Amino acid sequence: MPTTSQRRRERQRMLSMALVASPLTLFALAAKAACVTSGATTLCGASAPNPWSQTVGTGNNAAEDNRTVMVQTGSTINVGSANAISLRDNANIRVQNGATVSNNAISGPGLFGTGNNTIEFRSNGTLTVDQGGSVLSNGRQQNGEAVNVMGAGNTVINNGTIRSSTAAAIWFDNLSGSNTIINNETGVIQANGNVIGSAGNASVDFTNKGRVVGNLVFAGGNDTLRLFTGSTITGNFDGGGGANTIYLSGTGDSALPGNISNFQTLIKNDTGTWTLTGTVSGVKNATVQQGTLVLTGDNAAYTGNITVDAAGTLQGRAQSLMPTIVNNGLVRFDQPDAGTFTGLISGTGAVEKTGAGMLTLAPTAAGGNTYAGGARINGGTVAIGADNALGAATGGVSFDGGTLQLTQNLDLAATRAVTLNAGGGTIDTQGFTSTLSQGITGSGALTKLGSGVLTLNGANSVGGGTTVAAGTLVVGDATHAGASLAGSTLVNSGATLGGFGNVRGSVRNDGTLAVADAVPALAGAGTGTFTINGALFNTGVMQVGGAGVGNTLAVNGSLMGAGGTLALNTRLGADNSPTDRLVLSGGAAAGNTGVRVTNVGGAGAQTTGNGIQVIAAVNGATTQAGAFTLAAPVVAGPYEYTLYRGGTGSADSWYLRSTRQIPEPDPTPNPNPNPNPDPRTPNESTDPNNNTVNPVTPSAREVPNYRPEVSLYTAVPSMALMVSRAMLDTLHERVGDETLLRTGLPNAGKDGSKAFNGAWARVIGQKGSRMSDGGIYGIDGPAFDYQLAAVQLGGDLYRAQNADNSRDHAGVMFSTGRITGDVTHADGANAGSNGINATAVGVYWTHFGPNDWYVDAVAQGTRYDVKASPARMAGLTSHGLGYALSLETGYPIALENRWRVEPQAQLIYQSIGLADGTDPAAQVRFGNAQSLLGRVGVRVAKDWGDTPERPRSTWFRASVWQEFRGTSTTSFSSANGWVPFTSSMPATVLDMQAGVTAQFTRTASFYASVGYQISSDGRLHGYDGKLGMRWNW
Repeated sequence: MPTTSQRRRERQRMLSMALVASPLTLFALAAKAACVTSGATTLCGASAPNPWSQTVGTGNNAAEDNRTVMVQTGSTINVGSANAISLRDNANIRVQNGATVSNNAISGPGLFGTGNNTIEFRSNGTLTVDQGGSVLSNGRQQNGEAVNVMGAGNTVINNGTIRSSTAAAIWFDNLSGSNTIINNETGVIQANGNVIGSAGNASVDFTNKGRVVGNLVFAGGNDTLRLFTGSTITGNFDGGGGANTIYLSGTGDSALPGNISNFQTLIKNDTGTWTLTGTVSGVKNATVQQGTLVLTGDNAAYTGNITVDAAGTLQGRAQSLMPTIVNNGLVRFDQPDAGTFTGLISGTGAVEKTGAGMLTLAPTAAGGNTYAGGARINGGTVAIGADNALGAATGGVSFDGGTLQLTQNLDLAATRAVTLNAGGGTIDTQGFTSTLSQGITGSGALTKLGSGVLTLNGANSVGGGTTVAAGTLVVGDATHAGASLAGSTLVNSGATLGGFGNVRGSVRNDGTLAVADAVPALAGAGTGTFTINGALFNTGVMQVGGAGVGNTLAVNGSLMGAGGTLALNTRLGADNSPTDRLVLSGGAAAGNTGVRVTNVGGAGAQTTGNGIQVIAAVNGATTQAGAFTLAAPVVAGPYEYTLYRGGTGSADSWYLRSTRQIPEPDPTPNPNPNPNPDPRTPNESTDPNNNTVNPVTPSAREVPNYRPEVSLYTAVPSMALMVSRAMLDTLHERVGDETLLRTGLPNAGKDGSKAFNGAWARVIGQKGSRMSDGGIYGIDGPAFDYQLAAVQLGGDLYRAQNADNSRDHAGVMFSTGRITGDVTHADGANAGSNGINATAVGVYWTHFGPNDWYVDAVAQGTRYDVKASPARMAGLTSHGLGYALSLETGYPIALENRWRVEPQAQLIYQSIGLADGTDPAAQVRFGNAQSLLGRVGVRVAKDWGDTPERPRSTWFRASVWQEFRGTSTTSFSSANGWVPFTSSMPATVLDMQAGVTAQFTRTASFYASVGYQISSDGRLHGYDGKLGMRWNW
């Protein structure tokens, strides 16, 4: 297709040729009868000849002014390579339904010299093509348009078809003025390339309500394009040069698929919706006056202004909307995906978010967005990093199914109303914090998302209820205790609801209810009360305890515990100790709730009355038995606190008490009974009219409720005495029967100064149990089972055999042992286990007389490492040092057949000092443990062996051990000072031992023994076994 300038030169050349052709055309018009002219009017009918093949009109001469041509239904004008209709000014041409005006131009200047156009006229004319009518340019001439106007002031109204096969469908040759095209709903204007064209810079006002097939490209004039909903343009459209305006009009919905360029002004009017899928470039000023303008292309490069009037809506993704918007109506972000809008929105209008995607409002302007109409979040998510992203502080934010997400810590302006519509809304704090001073209102539901903290300090009326799905929702900080949240509330697992305010509705807690400073975000805010004015169903944690003591959870309704926990802080002491509380008013507590009490600085004391009230039932509230149970031990000092229902003045309140009841002992029988007893039952009424028999209640007395760990730790000193006593032992168990060493050795004579030198090693094992009458409440102390194992090495460093056949041995010994014990509390419960590692170094001296009587002296020092492991809590460790001294003697009496009877006596003294320890509930002070133990016994031995070189001996010994001291004291800190507890070693113990010593080489022998111990009161039973080896050289 030739350019506009080429076509202009061609038309000027043809104009001179047209002056010659005009008279011939006029003559031809009079020769045919199908198109009949009467005055200034020509009527073309369907009668023969049809089609009409001659040009109607003579073109550019005065005779063709003010002419009317009516091409009637059924009529056809087809003139070949010529103009079909050619008039001049004020022409009125109409092509009716079923009529066709066409040509098949190949070449030639036409009557106006602008080509063989199908219809042409000059100025102020009107061409109307009715529905069903057609104006066609079917030829190959590149400047033979279907319609060509030479001047200005013309109007083309198309309800039918205007089509050109090669050239433009409509061409304007005027250089000034304006022409109008109206393509109505049934109209089609079609060309293979550009639908319209122009030779100059005159303006065109083009209205399209129908279909344009091809590109719509304007020239250099100030053009206007009016598009109505329902119309289509299949190609691109370009405003060309000049100051051009595009109107998007109508009442329906339409889409414009092409790119809009070179229209400086865009106006959306009427109530319809226009969707522009391409880009908008070159527009300087856009206005949405009415209806909706939808943008789906990428308009990030748009640099002009856009204004949304009060009745208008601008809609699009963040990626499609212009970066600067004056919004006096509605800007709707229809965001199906994620997008960020960094532009500026001002004006009096509102912003609305729809679609399932995330819109991030991140205005780069320092003051943020300033639109005053508020924000509506009706779908998906709106993410903001500052309050002013939502516009002016006086603008509200409403929810109807959408989510507001925070991208940093921020507070919404107190003047910004927050409304939940029927679809509800979600506030996602992510990991950040936010405070709403104003109340939330509306009929919808509120959902709190994100791990951060949302604080509501106003009066919130949430008609659809509240769900705390994640993070923390605070109702009232310390300075807003009047804050409230109306409606039912659900707290999901892992989420937290709490604060200083109140909930006006029922609460189901599957997460955490936190009171005042028990909310981590309110740490340091002090104590307070959180109130639920409704029923509470709890499967989670009611965290009443904060940093200190004094918080209250008030439930003005029923409480149903479903395995949840009530966590309280208490300064454990006497009855009046400060504590957190659960206060139940008017409702009923049922189900089961575990109560976990944390001691805050309480040293423990004995309660004397009701105890420490932790659950108060007021205003007629009732509690079921078993509604509350302790979830973990409550201990302080030596005391264990237990939870009791009921007390003086309140049968349904619950208390912590550090006492327990034990039965009174049976009374001592009366040695002088009444010979004439009263035959009535002791509690029978003396009133003959009263037949009631009052039941006999067994008497009981209250005693302090000591915790099991008291028994565990109190047993430690006794067990330490036992392990060092086992390693000290007696002579024959330590080194075997040394009388056998007189024979079988290389230098066993009186001058054998090298005789009796040797080394020895042995292992020790013991197992037993020590029972107790009353445990720590009795005189013996706690009961325990014990196991002991030790290894001992020793050697003679000095030896001598004297002239009178007496001899001396002196040496050192090293021992390491461990005793473990499972301790039983006074109530029969397992208190835990103790483990004591003992490492000892000792020296000994033994003198044997000429007749083998002996004196054995031992001194031993021991290091103790203690670990006490309670059955239910962290324990303690300790360490210490001790020493022991032993002096033993025996006098063997030889009998017949190599039997010997040996009376023995022994005295052992021990002293052990252990460092103080600390467990989670108290300081523990171990007093100095001392033992003075005496033994008398008889040992009977039988010597065996066929040769002097291999002597053997078996023996049996029965002894009685008597403890003269043996009582140790372990003290526990408390609010009233140290509370002591004692543990005593059994006073009298019968010990039976049997052993053997056998030499199996000239220099080596082994020895072994087994034993059984039982105390005189039957409360101690023990077994032991020992095995040793001795080498002599």
